[in-house]
Amino acid sequence: MILGTWKLLGAIAIAAPGLPRVKEWAYAGFVFDLTAAAVSRAAVGDGAADIIAV
Repeated sequence: MILGTWKLLGAIAIAAPGLPRVKEWAYAGFVFDLTAAAVSRAAVGDGAADIIAV
C-alpha cells in the first residue's frame, strides 16, 4: 500500500511543472524501485526476458 502511494506521488511530482529537485528525487526513486525489482527477479532465477519485462 505504501509503495503504491509513493509511486503515485512520484508520478505527480514528475508531471507537475517546476520543482526540479523534487523531480530529481522522484526519478531516482523510480530507478531504485525498478532496479530492486530486477535484482529480486534475478535472485529467484527468472530468465532475462522476465527480468526485462519488469
